[in-house]
Amino acid sequence: MAFQRRNASPLGDEAGGTYNIQLNYKGAVAEDQGSWGAWAAYRCAGLAATPDAVWDVIYEQMHGWTVGAEWAIIKNTVATLEYGQGRYIDQNGDKIRQLFANVECFF
Repeated sequence: MAFQRRNASPLGDEAGGTYNIQLNYKGAVAEDQGSWGAWAAYRCAGLAATPDAVWDVIYEQMHGWTVGAEWAIIKNTVATLEYGQGRYIDQNGDKIRQLFANVECFF
């Protein structure tokens, strides 16, 4: 289990207040075919959170939950699938739903 928090930003309330709460189970190991892992998280990323996106489905000025899994399909190949749902942190609070998929090959 992981928890991270960043205090409010000098740029104002909409810019600061970043945190991440995540629960992990196992994890895919590239060298071990068939290994897998899963996670669930709640994330809030203010405007001044990072210079670039650090998560795959929740970016800066968004908050919401994500679930994901990874699986070592064959030796040195890991597939990841992640779903996120939340809202933008601004006046209109538009809803977001995003899906992220990735396959990594290790040499």
